[in-house]
Amino acid sequence: MAHFVTLWLLQHDGVEYPAGSVVELAEEIAAPLVGGVLARPEAMPAPTLEGLTVVQLRELAEAQGIDLGPARLKAEIIEALEAAGVRPE
Repeated sequence: MAHFVTLWLLQHDGVEYPAGSVVELAEEIAAPLVGGVLARPEAMPAPTLEGLTVVQLRELAEAQGIDLGPARLKAEIIEALEAAGVRPE
């Protein structure tokens, strides 16, 4: 089941999941962590373009074939993506 990493960093099976990540964990592993480091799927925030890094935004634009033109700042890139009709998944 997918869980949202809410605080700090979760390390599981040699992989690090920073806050904001979604991780698939069996319920018996996740249950003790819910309310601390993890949140249940229904508590996961809706995805937003603002939640992505500049690198991720640029990758999204490239994958969608969107020319960002002179956009350099995060807000400018988001504005260009939204003008092209891109919405978070």
